[in-house]
Amino acid sequence: MKKRLITGIFIAAVFIGVLALTLYITRYFSPAFFTFDVFVWLLMLGASFEVSRALKRETITPLYTLVASGTVVGAASFYLVYYLAGGDATTLAMLAFASVIFVSALLGFVIMAARRESGGIETCFVFVYPVTVLFFMLLINYLPTDPKRAAGMALLFLVTPLTDVFAFLVGSAVRGPKLAPKISPKKTLSGAIGGLLGGILGGFLVYIMTRSVFFGFLGLNPLTAGFDLVHFLTLGFIGSVLTQGGDLLASAFKRKTGIKDYGRLLPGHGGIMDRIDGMMVNAAFVYLYLLLVV
Repeated sequence: MKKRLITGIFIAAVFIGVLALTLYITRYFSPAFFTFDVFVWLLMLGASFEVSRALKRETITPLYTLVASGTVVGAASFYLVYYLAGGDATTLAMLAFASVIFVSALLGFVIMAARRESGGIETCFVFVYPVTVLFFMLLINYLPTDPKRAAGMALLFLVTPLTDVFAFLVGSAVRGPKLAPKISPKKTLSGAIGGLLGGILGGFLVYIMTRSVFFGFLGLNPLTAGFDLVHFLTLGFIGSVLTQGGDLLASAFKRKTGIKDYGRLLPGHGGIMDRIDGMMVNAAFVYLYLLLVV
């Protein structure tokens, strides 16, 4: 328990540090490449390694070397196009990354087929989950305005952790019927409701932060005149649902592959995927919502 608590404090410190440093740097260098971007790329490489290892079937595994290489080349193509292309550089950079990932996944499938071995589909799967899903997290740093970027990151680092914390506290105190006993025996319906309350609280806190002069130095300013409290509560509620859904999806995957945790990198918490399985699904929603609704 002590080890889990210490690791939890470390994880929280990393999240808070990345958030604060990124939002502060964004005020002077937009986007803040050296903090948030590097953080997400490292998560992408680590998480894809853990998923690849979990998919191991006897001696057949996804081609992680190809996954890592494709991710690195995709990152290089993203920045090359972003900084050289005119017009809507973000859209072109996204297409460049997607093209590299698609070609890399296809190459993996062809290589395994040529060897008359299985593993091609698994390799393609890893390029989708977690690589492509995590790419949406990165794109939060490329939303068109500073207030959107700041709000997106704040929502990501508040809604998801508060969902997890409230789900654990309420579930442990109230207990009651299981939420999905065949997938995750420890999760309860009361915990899920607690998680929803935590997510809504996270959305509310970000709303307060965008209205407070104190957080203005981080770029947390009102998004638009019509983007009021209802939007933030919606982001908190749906974000919490998706966070818990992403966690259940990861639990189902672990049960299917016969593993308890994705790794041992974080003592008491498992691996990288064990900590970001819900966050990365929420990140995709936050990005799309702030891009299309605001």
